[in-house]
Amino acid sequence: AGADGAVRKWDVASGKQIWLREGLGSIHAVAASPNGKFLAAATNGAQQITLLDSESGEVATTMGPKGHKTHSLAFSPDGKFLLAGDYPGATTLWNVESGEVERILTAKGPSIETVAISRDGRIAMAADYEDTIRLWDAHDWKLLREIRGGYRDAALSSDGRFVVCGGGKVFDTQSGKLVKTLAMPKVGSIQLTPDDRHVVFCQGSSQLRVIDFASGQEVASAENATQALNEVAVSPDGRHAVTGGGWKWDGKMVRSG
Repeated sequence: AGADGAVRKWDVASGKQIWLREGLGSIHAVAASPNGKFLAAATNGAQQITLLDSESGEVATTMGPKGHKTHSLAFSPDGKFLLAGDYPGATTLWNVESGEVERILTAKGPSIETVAISRDGRIAMAADYEDTIRLWDAHDWKLLREIRGGYRDAALSSDGRFVVCGGGKVFDTQSGKLVKTLAMPKVGSIQLTPDDRHVVFCQGSSQLRVIDFASGQEVASAENATQALNEVAVSPDGRHAVTGGGWKWDGKMVRSG
């Protein structure tokens, strides 16, 4: 997301913008590395992956172009690999150091809208446009199971036990069964904080919202943006959120609990 070609880093507690990096072309996905070193963005119409220095916002390196449009990005816990979900239906693992493709998990099919790797490094996930979620063992990369009836926008818990989908469905990754439903809409982008206490999401509109994972109650929201925001990523310490979208920020984070 980001027709304005800009990546912004935000302070979650204050809602203030920390830095702005412009001139990257249309942006379709962002992700923060667990070691806090890099932010990754699918830039130039999603045909290229750009790594930005997390502290300064300066461009560190680029990967691609690669012939696919990247819709979602996720770092491995050690920061060595970057998982990319593409159109038309490719799920690709990139080597961050070399900038080369490490392996291809899916080569074709419905567009991959969301990818994730659990923070304990055990489970990798891809959710496609037809609302099918695929789970892999992130050590040997064997397919574990497919969950149908989820949603294209989804997030993994830190221990890989749960998948939280837009629309509020929560699935157990071991059984594939629905375990509960949170009161939330079908969203444009969704993330869990590192402690799995909060779900952070944007709706493809001007709102960024934070709800409690256990209770489903809203605890914070960001308001007064002038245009839609479509992507959100949360820093490893849970203090910062990075958003991408064709919009200008005019407001601040409003905490309600």
